[in-house]
Amino acid sequence: MKKIRFISAIYWLFIGIRFLPAQQTGFPSAQVRGDLSVLKKELIENHPNLFLYTPQADFEKYFSHLFQNVPDTLSENETYAFFAQTGSVIRDGHTLFFPPEKSTGFHNENSVFFPGKIYWDGNSMFLQLHFFDSSGIPDGARILSINGQSADTIMAFLLERMMYDGDNRTYPTWVLNNWFSEYYSYFYGHPESFEVEYNIKTGPIISTSIPALKKTEIAVNRQKNYPDKSFVPKIKDGISAQFNTELKTAVLTIRDFHNEILKNTYQQKFKKEIKIIFREIQKQKTENLILDLRNNQGGDVQNGKFLLSRICARRFQLVSAYYKVDKSSPGRGERKIRPAKGPAMRFVQPKKNAFSGRLYVLVNGGSFSNSGIVSSALQHDGRGIFIGDETGGNPHIICGNARSITLPNTGMQVEISTLRYVIRNPSENTGRGLMPEHRVRPTVDDLIAGRDVELELALDLIKKNR
Repeated sequence: MKKIRFISAIYWLFIGIRFLPAQQTGFPSAQVRGDLSVLKKELIENHPNLFLYTPQADFEKYFSHLFQNVPDTLSENETYAFFAQTGSVIRDGHTLFFPPEKSTGFHNENSVFFPGKIYWDGNSMFLQLHFFDSSGIPDGARILSINGQSADTIMAFLLERMMYDGDNRTYPTWVLNNWFSEYYSYFYGHPESFEVEYNIKTGPIISTSIPALKKTEIAVNRQKNYPDKSFVPKIKDGISAQFNTELKTAVLTIRDFHNEILKNTYQQKFKKEIKIIFREIQKQKTENLILDLRNNQGGDVQNGKFLLSRICARRFQLVSAYYKVDKSSPGRGERKIRPAKGPAMRFVQPKKNAFSGRLYVLVNGGSFSNSGIVSSALQHDGRGIFIGDETGGNPHIICGNARSITLPNTGMQVEISTLRYVIRNPSENTGRGLMPEHRVRPTVDDLIAGRDVELELALDLIKKNR
């Protein structure tokens, strides 16, 4: 398998932590080193993709440098950033770091946060939605700095410490575009206000101060400022279909593949909904199907198989192999990876009445995990035209089935992947996600205006093929 060369950036990663504001809770270096030892041991004993992108020698060098350079005391924010930076050598989108549960619970109830939704387009940060008084920064404004740090510096710092596979940053970018306030607080704490520099288009730089707000206040302002928008999931909206009889087109939107989320949040059952929708597709003699997997972070692999059996042209396979760390190997010399069992390894024949018309698939950075697996199977089958942005994750090999641990001294929470999913053709892995044939990404103006540029492009292609 092709390795992505690891370029050490330990110094840059580490010194960034020291710019974070101090909090009252502090951890002495001995406690941090102890937890670092626990983390390293857990990773080596459980994570099968640990050395997929980072050679073991570089991994060892990185951790050795961290051990030698722990400051005398680290605040809780600094400690979180210290551990989160190891994601830059793990490079797995399913291995996650969170602050102590007690701290997040306290802050969610009592602390204040950045009151807005940002949009990072890869080059600039914009304010997409404001959850403060309307006399503040206008929606669509380009944010140049927050509390004295440039937007570029903030995003580079955060993205290097987020969850991502290989060299693919579309998933963490999508996460930050949806939960920037949360992650900003993990790293930078909870300031009482935000000093923001911004401009509009090419206009002059304007400085202003906006107050930080509690989550309850943000929720109230969110609804007040945008009464026509829905900010909570709607019942029966996890899986839905819209039909355009003029274009003989159906748009099938799947927001989640998790059975539990579909049941508890949307009050739906995956197989039941899919059966109903495809019966209607047949009834209406639909010729074009737009499958919308944007913002779908994955879920049960078997649901992906069920869906594919109704849209694939020939037999398909979701995952070709699974692997785990051999538990007997870490303490006995060289670490070994052994084959393991997992779902959806067998080849599956599509249904006799499977949809055979034109297929268009909408994806973006939030199309992650099982959405990426489904997309990979379709692309491998030559089934469908992909529209949107590079998917999160990787179409060839990923990791999952996380093991949850709490580091004993600091309380930091870590989700460590334990199962390697070899989707297909691992030798072709470039460390990037699935690339659509038609690359399109909305601008902040598109988002504010409610323009769905990916769907519009799909409909334009359908019209051209009539």
